[in-house]
Amino acid sequence: MNTVAELDLIEADPYYTDVKDGAKPYFSDVQGKVAVPLTHDKKLVGVINLGQKRNLKPYNSLDLEFLSNLKIEASIAFSNALLYDDVSKMSLELKQWATELERKVEERTKELAESKQEVEKAYAKLKELDAIKTEFFANVSHELRTPLTLIMAPLESLLKGELGDLPKSQSGHVGIMYQNSLRLLKMINNLLDLAKIDAGKMQLTLDRVNLAEFIKGIVASVSPMAEKKQIRLTFTDGDRLPELVCDKEKVERVLLNLIFNSLKFTEPGGSVTVRCGEIRTEDGNGQGDRVLVSVTDTGIGFPKEFRTKIFERFSQVDASASRKYEGSGIGLSLAKELVELHNGRIWAESEPGRGTVMTFTLPMDLKLPEPEGTAEDRRAARRRAQERRAGERRREEDWTRALHTAAEYSAADVLKEAVAVQVPAPVSSSPPEHTVLLIEDNADMRSFIAFQLQDEFELIQARDGIEGVELAIQH
Repeated sequence: MNTVAELDLIEADPYYTDVKDGAKPYFSDVQGKVAVPLTHDKKLVGVINLGQKRNLKPYNSLDLEFLSNLKIEASIAFSNALLYDDVSKMSLELKQWATELERKVEERTKELAESKQEVEKAYAKLKELDAIKTEFFANVSHELRTPLTLIMAPLESLLKGELGDLPKSQSGHVGIMYQNSLRLLKMINNLLDLAKIDAGKMQLTLDRVNLAEFIKGIVASVSPMAEKKQIRLTFTDGDRLPELVCDKEKVERVLLNLIFNSLKFTEPGGSVTVRCGEIRTEDGNGQGDRVLVSVTDTGIGFPKEFRTKIFERFSQVDASASRKYEGSGIGLSLAKELVELHNGRIWAESEPGRGTVMTFTLPMDLKLPEPEGTAEDRRAARRRAQERRAGERRREEDWTRALHTAAEYSAADVLKEAVAVQVPAPVSSSPPEHTVLLIEDNADMRSFIAFQLQDEFELIQARDGIEGVELAIQH
């Protein structure tokens, strides 16, 4: 009810018949004669109850009109009072929230500061541990290389016949030992180089190079290995390629890694093509010219998502325990590091079943360091450069240097078949009672196990599980 309600009117007027029964108890409880409802936004916010007049006269129309006007003003005043009370309460709550928020922000800031200190301490510790790891890695690799070299030297002498003729039953085993020693030496050299790069100690030894002739010589050296695997290896050079300043040894290692990688993943009957000579300008003013060297194969290829992953350390496209192709995952990552030392870039393009193209660039703006100082200082610098080159030539003739070069050109991962181990047939009065099916994908290990078992068992050898199942069914 939004209008002023008078008890006498409610009792006398039939209009109020529906509320009469409820109105009487209300007026009785408040001992009132008139009820003035206070409303705001069509909602009841309060009621003013008036009792009997002091003069005992009834409320007339003038009184009711006055109360109706009073109702409007009182409703507004009461609503404002309620609103003020709500605002006051809300303001108090906001102050409390602000205080609580400030406290939480202060606590969180303190926690973040402490966390930052802990992270900084952890980062410093990690850097320290990484430096220790790198140093340990380098030291251990170096210590491994020395005894390995001392093992390989007499093996090489045995193979060359310098210590007398080897029986055929032994020469095969010695050949396997030597080839796997070369493979191990190559891995150790790669690990040492990665440790040098991590420590910031890898430096370029720059020299002028006829790149086309240099690459042509490398391809010629690798060609016999490609022929053994029945892969056609070719080289295409560019027209009038100018001399380039680079580190010959490091460029050679990059190229060998790419060629061997292509040979490893290309099946017999395929081809590998090495190209160089394309010069492109990075910008429009003639600066930033670069030589492109690419190695293209017809091998198995790999999915597009592995284009960058293959250059990560210890990464393999097939990392499963049953993977077909061996490798440590070091070669391509080291190639990337060595190319980037030259301010070059390396990338790969490939599709499964459609081969791979590995490309790297070398900048044309690298220059030989100019000696500083007086004319005498410059002459002394040139003498030192000549002595360094002479020392490099002597090292190339040194047997330890020859071993490292042989390790770089080792194709143990490319040519899967082991050196044939010639062993006399066992002399026995009766044939072996039992037959052993030997399944081993590593040819060297398969030959070694076969040598151990051949005196007591008849052997059936398989290169993988599929061939093993076929032979098991056949026999």
